[in-house]
Amino acid sequence: MIAGMKITVAQAISAFVSCCCVSFAAQASVPVYSLPLTAEAAQVQTELTPVNTSAINESKQTLDLLSRLRAGYSMRATDNYRVQRQMQGFRGKQAYADLIIERARPFLFLAINEAERRRLPSELALLPVIESAYDPTATSRSQAAGLWQFIPTTGTLFGLKQNQWFDGRRDPLQSTLAAYDYLDQLHAMFNDWELVLAAYNAGPGTVSRAIQQNLNAGLPTDYWSLRLPEEAMDYVPRFLAVAQLFNQPERHGVNFSPLPNEPYFHTVETHGPINLHDIARNSGISFDILKRLNAALKNDRHDPAGPYLLHLPTTTPATASQVSQMSQPVPVFYNGTPVDHHLLARTPATTLPVARRQTTPGQHLVEAGDTLYSIARAYLTSVSDLQRLNYGLQASSIEVGQNIRVPELGQTSNTAENVIAVLPAQNEQRVELRRRIQNGETLDSIRQQYDLSLAEIRALNGNINTVRPGQTLVLRVAADKISGQ
Repeated sequence: MIAGMKITVAQAISAFVSCCCVSFAAQASVPVYSLPLTAEAAQVQTELTPVNTSAINESKQTLDLLSRLRAGYSMRATDNYRVQRQMQGFRGKQAYADLIIERARPFLFLAINEAERRRLPSELALLPVIESAYDPTATSRSQAAGLWQFIPTTGTLFGLKQNQWFDGRRDPLQSTLAAYDYLDQLHAMFNDWELVLAAYNAGPGTVSRAIQQNLNAGLPTDYWSLRLPEEAMDYVPRFLAVAQLFNQPERHGVNFSPLPNEPYFHTVETHGPINLHDIARNSGISFDILKRLNAALKNDRHDPAGPYLLHLPTTTPATASQVSQMSQPVPVFYNGTPVDHHLLARTPATTLPVARRQTTPGQHLVEAGDTLYSIARAYLTSVSDLQRLNYGLQASSIEVGQNIRVPELGQTSNTAENVIAVLPAQNEQRVELRRRIQNGETLDSIRQQYDLSLAEIRALNGNINTVRPGQTLVLRVAADKISGQ
């Protein structure tokens, strides 16, 4: 927090708009909210019911953001020896608590609000605590970067722009939206938050293989029963320990300074590229604060190609005369946004791109917009499998018109709409089936139809207990079980 900032947000907006050619907020046809939201979010804001609605609504009226965080807790509260072992590293560490709360101050409101908007557990807002210690400049040995520690390929997959000027993995708004997109998709895959957290750390393939190994050995397939890489074995217990620490800090010998339940920053659009040093010099905003909020700007300035977005403190002390001295056009505040996806230069990743599946068995002719990732999804395989089938194939080298070998899928069923696609499984006696649930079907009826155990179904679809019409299951079944479909 910047000392001495008593100017109100309304005053700041008025001062900036008074010296601008046109007000971006005035041009916008969407309503103005009190925090950054996507355009889609603005449309559904009033329709969504967050987890524990009454408690969250009540907490939104409080001045303490951490009370709002706790009100949205909805994960299973696991407290075993592995969690307690991790808690030993946090218990009584007041200096650590002070450091984390100060680092989280600019970003926690956004993380909590986005979790509520998506009706996700608010505990997920604490993931950056163990990923980056809420430091947007953090970089790991594996080149994971930003608050949510996206590696370059996953960042690209979720629409985070990365070039010599800009790294969207370090942008607090864009990376938070992308992280929740990813967590949403992992939950659709595993249907269990502990497995989701493990997959966020180790990758969904690693977790799926561990589940299959336990299944083959007749062992339980919950997170606590899996054998995973050492880091993943500690990751979920550490996260749960952090959630406990924030939920009952006094019990664990620390206290957290209160955080105001309001946005720390808002997003502005400028009419052209601007340098952070110029903004700091002419606005009175600390360069360190600007750099922290805009860590995605690699050279402390915009990509010349745009977009020209900046995150600025909501309590900016700038005056119209100060800003008018800037060498570039004055930024216009759009108080709290919604920020459109085209402004974010980020591809919405709620549904990942899938190439058009073609009819020539074992072949795919690359079309405009195809990537190895989208082709792999179309044929229910992985990029590594495509590369094994195509010697020397690289993700960056495919060209329109190129022929790529792909797994030979069975034809999409023409006689049963509920069978989406069939392909060979690793076991030659079985096939992998994507199955759409129809009205009246239950998990038990599916299990009986394909002679599967509940554990076999859960190994590929998460810890599910029920199914709903339209839901898709992945099943590995004996080949004779799909004859005639």
